[in-house]
Amino acid sequence: MASWHMDLMSIPRLQLDFETSWSTYLGDDVNRPLGRAEDVAVIDSLLAVADRYDAMLLDGFGVLNCGEAAISGMPEMWRALQARGVTLLILSNGATGQTADAVQKYRALDFPVSADDVLTSRDATRVGLESFSAQHPDWCWGVSPMGGRKLDDLPGRFQSLERDADWDDVDGFLLVTTLHWTARHTELLEAALRRRARPVWVANPDVTAPFPHHFSLEPGHVARGVASLPGVDVSWFGKPHGNVYDLALNRLRLRLPDLALERVLMVGDSPHTDILGARTCGLHSCLTLDFGLLRGQPLGQRLAECGIWPQYVMTGDPSVWSAQ
Repeated sequence: MASWHMDLMSIPRLQLDFETSWSTYLGDDVNRPLGRAEDVAVIDSLLAVADRYDAMLLDGFGVLNCGEAAISGMPEMWRALQARGVTLLILSNGATGQTADAVQKYRALDFPVSADDVLTSRDATRVGLESFSAQHPDWCWGVSPMGGRKLDDLPGRFQSLERDADWDDVDGFLLVTTLHWTARHTELLEAALRRRARPVWVANPDVTAPFPHHFSLEPGHVARGVASLPGVDVSWFGKPHGNVYDLALNRLRLRLPDLALERVLMVGDSPHTDILGARTCGLHSCLTLDFGLLRGQPLGQRLAECGIWPQYVMTGDPSVWSAQ
């Protein structure tokens, strides 16, 4: 069956190596030490802690899927957690597609999700644009090439940046996806902002995303490259920033009105987005190791470098942690 997400693997993507991705994350101003190494517990399954939590927020890439394939056992894990009474919500920085696209993707991967089970940084961007567009109805955002994908779920005026001249004709830039982004686009963005500083809004703060054999370049990396230019104001929508966590908690409370923050577990593969964002908001956190950003890395060293420690580390190989 043809679907929106099935073409992602066939589109050439700009790539990053791990060291570039990691050093970029380490340079973020929002980073701060959180937690302690001695308090980290190792688990091999989310079912091991299911009784401690009423709700779990689960990242997509590196937790539920790696690239366009489900991680082995995770659809079954989803069902088992639901059977234990845990409310589940996918919380992703994947902003390329609309909610319906994400639902289609996860259903195709055998996750029994509905639209209410998926929340992305695109939703946080929508909320920001609603307020902004009400005050600036004539504002025109330049958007990165979308390859025919639509922005009709987002309020505002948009201009696809297809020609070199387009970059000077817009009032600001909205970085939604790097699916069709090239090195030439980075050059054009930097040159346009040097000629005239304008706001840059980032609908996906991720630097990179884990695919089976590489790490992709994501909008957050592009935005970090221009954030230091004179007069450029960058606004972020998505993890680790509070705007998307506020939306997630509000949605959970529709189902669980008496929800306590310490009864919510964020499960993700990146210390700088998933763990940092969760701990800053007062949630518990679990870092997955086997398929995400830190796969194959010296875990203790990497977490000591960033100082961001989760409550749990989930891995099928406990020696990865004990050897640190």
